[in-house]
Amino acid sequence: MVNQKLVGRCGMYCGACVIHRAYRDSPSLRVWLAEKHGCPPGDVVCDGCQAVHARGWAKDPQWGKNCRILECLADHNIRFCHDCPERRSCKRWHDLAEYFEFLDMDLAANLQRIRAGETREWLEEQDRKWRCVHCGARMPASQEITLCLKCNRPARY
Repeated sequence: MVNQKLVGRCGMYCGACVIHRAYRDSPSLRVWLAEKHGCPPGDVVCDGCQAVHARGWAKDPQWGKNCRILECLADHNIRFCHDCPERRSCKRWHDLAEYFEFLDMDLAANLQRIRAGETREWLEEQDRKWRCVHCGARMPASQEITLCLKCNRPARY
């Protein structure tokens, strides 16, 4: 069963978000993120982009509950970046897309799939993609986390 809350409005697959994975799977990663960002581990919470304003990471001034992309979408009265006529020239979106491109997540292609109504299939594919090849555990998309959170072997998506 796919979790619709994991459909990132920018095209990100929220199931691979390091905050979401820490919240769902790894108390030690929650502690590491909390120390890194100067907050209690209980604040490392995210149920996905579609639920972030109800319950989500609040520490960062530009992501989570404070997400600049969500605020921009609200200002434009749209739900996804693919609906924005300014997306092609949006520095904020392009910077994010560039970061995730390095991690083999193509936000533009993901937005095309979401816009085409292929959300269920896309979510299923992303769930399979962002798993450890050794043990099948879910993996975060992160430049800093290179080992599986479960089996501690090198993460190859």
